[in-house]
Amino acid sequence: MPPQQLPWALSIPHLALPSAKNARPAHWAQRHRATKAIRELVFFSLRAAWLGSMPPEGLLRITITRCAPRRLDSDNLQMACSPVRDGIAGWLAGNYQLGQWRDSQNEWAWEYAQAVHKIPGVRIEIDRLVASH
Repeated sequence: MPPQQLPWALSIPHLALPSAKNARPAHWAQRHRATKAIRELVFFSLRAAWLGSMPPEGLLRITITRCAPRRLDSDNLQMACSPVRDGIAGWLAGNYQLGQWRDSQNEWAWEYAQAVHKIPGVRIEIDRLVASH
């Protein structure tokens, strides 16, 4: 099956991304389980949406939009989206560890946005990154 065309988007409704900085203190194991669950949900949602096709390669711009009843400030927004970013990087690279390494190589430009909405969710948009000359 041929890969999806870019630009491309996926919405994951009912995925809440709370502000980790503003949350009540939780045991590290609880935070780890919650982060891992979000990361894996994103990874497998992308994999299913692409029907097993190879993910796009090259320089990409990825926009993560957090939908929630309230807005976060910019640093909390980026922190809340971190497990989503990890799931996307793992999917693009084929596995989590390789995704972390490739993310550090500046192959992908990350953008964060938010929308006020009653129902929480996440929207992931992937497009080619056009190099400016």
